[in-house]
Amino acid sequence: MMRSAVPVLAGMLAVSVLLSSAGCLGTGIGDISYANRSILVGLDQPGGPADVYVQATIYRITGYEQQEYAVAGVPARLGAGASSIAVPVDLVPGRYKVFVYVLGNGNRSAGIRDIVVGSP
Repeated sequence: MMRSAVPVLAGMLAVSVLLSSAGCLGTGIGDISYANRSILVGLDQPGGPADVYVQATIYRITGYEQQEYAVAGVPARLGAGASSIAVPVDLVPGRYKVFVYVLGNGNRSAGIRDIVVGSP
């Protein structure tokens, strides 16, 4: 009876290790800023190279309201470690909320940042 419990316990241990490390495998989203008519997204790829799609959904904030302003995206090839991806979009001076999604290799990462372009 004891011998049949060993494979079950080994399987449970393997599943728990996979589940505990699952959150560490996605692309991390760092700083988000605006320069040269592009949203600049800092990314950290913990594994090896990955083909991803980076999408930015931008909301313009005026007073206490926000309205969708633009949606833009680009495909990118990430190497291991830190990189910066430029998502081309024209923004007029003002305050914005930027939702960034990184999709690739069966993973999805998301981040939200507030940015100011020019003098609001």
